[in-house]
Amino acid sequence: MTRATTALLLVLAALLSACTAEPSRPTSGAAAASSQTAGACVTPASIAPGIAPAPIADLALPCFPGGGDIRPARLGKPMVINLWASWCAPCRSELPALEKFAARVGDAVTVLGVITADARPAAQSVVDDLHLTFPMLYDRDRRLLRAVEKVNLPVTLFLRADGHVAYTYNAAALDTEAFVRLTGEHLGVVIS
Repeated sequence: MTRATTALLLVLAALLSACTAEPSRPTSGAAAASSQTAGACVTPASIAPGIAPAPIADLALPCFPGGGDIRPARLGKPMVINLWASWCAPCRSELPALEKFAARVGDAVTVLGVITADARPAAQSVVDDLHLTFPMLYDRDRRLLRAVEKVNLPVTLFLRADGHVAYTYNAAALDTEAFVRLTGEHLGVVIS
């Protein structure tokens, strides 16, 4: 490992430690629900040097409910990133399915919510009401939504480990099986 790579990993680890006291997600659904606090951020995989491609390569968003900034495209893991808001009815029906998907997928894929164009108290109310435990970022200004050239929520991005957006879904609310199917199709991760 080069000095530059080591330095990059140390800087990223320091940023991520500002977001969460928990370094990783448990693999079982019950353990995940009991030990993951809502709003905890993600930890990186082994990150190769280089820059992820546009449109989200350098986009950094703060952890929710608070903490340092995270660059999802640079975490070095396949991800399912769901953009949602409390005022979005399809989002509210989709989030419980995403929570079940997150518990089912374990560490094979990182599930990340991005609270979009919403007030913090309203978003926190949804997180609490739906008992959401997957990590969240906060995007009050719709920066990620604009970067992927979408207008309506919900939006789900299927992001490869190299930071490329493999697929963007922006239609009716997904159920758990649809998340499983799309993850297999676009990220090559088979989930039982």
